Amino acid sequence: MSEGRIDRWKNAWDNKKTMWHNDEPQNYPYHCLCLGRIDRWKNAWNKKKTMWHNDEPQKHLVENLDKLTAGKKDARILLPLCGKAGDIMWLYNQGYSIVGVEGVAYVVEEFFNENNLQFQKDEVKEIDGFKFSSQDGRLVVFACDFFKITSDLLGSIDAVYDRGALEAINVEDRDKYVSIMKSAVQGKDFRYLLHGFEYDLAVFQGPPRALHKDLIKNMFDDFCEIEVLSETVDKEFEKLLNLDKCVEIIYLMKPKN
Repeated sequence: MSEGRIDRWKNAWDNKKTMWHNDEPQNYPYHCLCLGRIDRWKNAWNKKKTMWHNDEPQKHLVENLDKLTAGKKDARILLPLCGKAGDIMWLYNQGYSIVGVEGVAYVVEEFFNENNLQFQKDEVKEIDGFKFSSQDGRLVVFACDFFKITSDLLGSIDAVYDRGALEAINVEDRDKYVSIMKSAVQGKDFRYLLHGFEYDLAVFQGPPRALHKDLIKNMFDDFCEIEVLSETVDKEFEKLLNLDKCVEIIYLMKPKN
């Protein structure tokens, strides 16, 4: 994690812009999209307390793009809980087709406007949300509760880029999340690039929530071959969160033979 990124986390704590923090235990079901939960994310965007956001593409995405796309120049890539991350436009500008899912509708509209992309906005009643589409059809973002999205709406998916999504959702919603992902890529020669951390859960519970290797195996092993592309001790994150050890892990998954 770059020093600039760490400074953003530190600045968030210094200025009490810590919308992810809660003194109470997290025991509400995210798949119900209770208004309190969604309002917290919307409130964070409203107050620009979005320290997780980055206008630039993530380094591990750039470094592992060929692995993510498996060499497919026309790959269609799913970005769950995408916000308006710099990864979206970077992938789009490489010529790929992008499907995103984001909970806060006005954030999606801002993304298209800020990037000078003409778009069409359609209401999708079955997800109580909207579908935003670029004129060329290569960029589609659904604004809705992620747990209402279906494989039929997502369409054909060649790859998943998961940075900050599985890390962010509540523990009790992980099985539902993986089920949606499995349905989205079923029958495809897909690739799934996943970002995660390993650290002592007795010291810090996230988010970003830890994604230990045994946990990823338990969640994805029934339909994925799992490869660890890199493990990097993150000294800056250790210092920031007062952790004895924090390891950033990049996973690559593909269909199980």
